[in-house]
Amino acid sequence: MKNKQTHILLAVFIAITVLPILAGFIYAALSAFGLAGYLGNGFTWMYWQQAFDMQVLPAIGFYSLAITCVVLFLATIFGMFVVLYFKEKTQSGVLSYLLYLPMAIPLIAAASLTLHFLGNAGLLARFAYMLNLIESPGDFPDMVQDKWSIGIVITHTIIAAAYFSILFSAIFKQNAIQAYMDAAHTLGAGKKQVVRKIVLPLVLNKALPSIILYGVFIFGSYEVPMLLGQQEPQMISVSIAQKFTRYNLADVPVAYALASMYTIVVVGVLFILYKKGKLIHEVE
Repeated sequence: MKNKQTHILLAVFIAITVLPILAGFIYAALSAFGLAGYLGNGFTWMYWQQAFDMQVLPAIGFYSLAITCVVLFLATIFGMFVVLYFKEKTQSGVLSYLLYLPMAIPLIAAASLTLHFLGNAGLLARFAYMLNLIESPGDFPDMVQDKWSIGIVITHTIIAAAYFSILFSAIFKQNAIQAYMDAAHTLGAGKKQVVRKIVLPLVLNKALPSIILYGVFIFGSYEVPMLLGQQEPQMISVSIAQKFTRYNLADVPVAYALASMYTIVVVGVLFILYKKGKLIHEVE
């Protein structure tokens, strides 16, 4: 009876979650091949070729990947710093609550706050103008909608750093890493050796799947780059959304092709993480 209920719940879960996603992916792939949609006049590679054009896929793919890597790098460093120097305060006290605050703010609201703080007409620009550091608020350095994507990186890094700090702190506590550190210090290891040989390998190895999944989230983020990013290049989700909403119907199959490739990448990453987790479980 229990097995029957489990199968029923699994079937309901698949019907509600997996099947709609699979149906959407199939329709997107068929549209990209010219076999469905308004422009479905027969099999063609044309839309995929346009998606792989040097001005489309490589640009947005490299740009999205670069933003993702920079954010993960900065957030990981911050998270490790918090764990190493404030690990006790992350379990209780004011810091433990402050770390949850950035994750409670919706992304569109976080992007709006960044725009109001770092924009040329924002609070920092006006504050610098009041101090006579700049001649006008418009002279404030471009930190939003700029070619270096500083606003996007800052916004995502603040949220990711808070999440990684909580994640690393939990790993640190659950795996009794402090005991390993104390034992290493007793045997004569220096602080840098302990961090490099014990803390970093243990924490990052446990956190790697979560870091990769968070990287997938940043890679496909929409609200923050939409509000804080420039027109060219764009992150992949923004580029796909704009192609869907343009008046040129010929861009719609290209958007489906890009969405299909993004879905394949995400599913591939999830499958690799699943196999890696299964392998680790078998070894343990």
